[in-house]
Amino acid sequence: MFIRKIEPLAGLPRVKVVCNPVAEYGEQQLTRRRSSNHIAFLGMEEEVRLTTDIPLTYILDGEGFVLNETRYLVLTYGAPLEASLHSTVEEFLRKTVQHWQHWVKSTSISNFYQTQVIRSALALKLHQYEDTGAIIAATTTSLPEAPGSTRNWDYRFCWMRDTYYILTAFNNIGHFEEMEKYFHYIANISTKVRDKYQPLYSISGAAKLVEKELPLEGYLGNQPVRIGNDAYTHIQNDVYGQVLVALLPLYVDRRFVGKERADSERMMYDALRLIKETMDMPDAGLWSSATLRSTTVTPSSFTGPGPRGPQGGALPRQPGH
Repeated sequence: MFIRKIEPLAGLPRVKVVCNPVAEYGEQQLTRRRSSNHIAFLGMEEEVRLTTDIPLTYILDGEGFVLNETRYLVLTYGAPLEASLHSTVEEFLRKTVQHWQHWVKSTSISNFYQTQVIRSALALKLHQYEDTGAIIAATTTSLPEAPGSTRNWDYRFCWMRDTYYILTAFNNIGHFEEMEKYFHYIANISTKVRDKYQPLYSISGAAKLVEKELPLEGYLGNQPVRIGNDAYTHIQNDVYGQVLVALLPLYVDRRFVGKERADSERMMYDALRLIKETMDMPDAGLWSSATLRSTTVTPSSFTGPGPRGPQGGALPRQPGH
């Protein structure tokens, strides 16, 4: 659900609302159906609906209008908005502000660059998918690293390495509920792992992330536009140590209860087994090369501390370990 509140601040501004959703990354156009207070866009598995108090003629004809009062728009996919438009938007806005104010108040930070730290923490928090606990690298795809570089990658996935640093940042400011959610995500992945962890997975834990190029213009004309990321096929052996160190607070932080530690033991020992099997194997390192293989420093440095962690002896010994 996307919600927009358009409020005039001064004068009589003219605005134009454009809503043209498409499917399959632009390959499929949707048909429109006009009703009393909404426009339905049809052609996907679920209905896309724009509910608004703006005269629908202005939107359908692409005409501007004078904004002399507050207007509301709600775009839904699947279940439509059935409640009052005005009261729902205002209530959602009030609760959203309260939620984030409460989250910021419970953050442990000093006055040093406090504004910047809060904004950065909020940005990181918004990258965790609430439904599964996955933490994605970015919410975008195909923004170029540099104009014309063609290094336009799809970063809407969960990188095991990046997640370690994000969880560490949260722990440093007194938030550890993100780690609890991430534990459930990585536990789901671990039940499917046989011979190796991938460097990245989808927000649902899907492993196959086939990279495709789309016939789209791209941001400021930068091409190609990509979906998927073939880095999932790369060999990066530091991932096992990253997973272990990311979940280490389950064992050394007394705020976590025993059940969470017990539930993670099998996953921990599986990761230790994979470290043992891959310790001396050449890999691509952290630069995501699809073809280069060597024994690099980064994987060795992260698989080395992984079994013991900074406290040492965090895991109970089992036969054969």
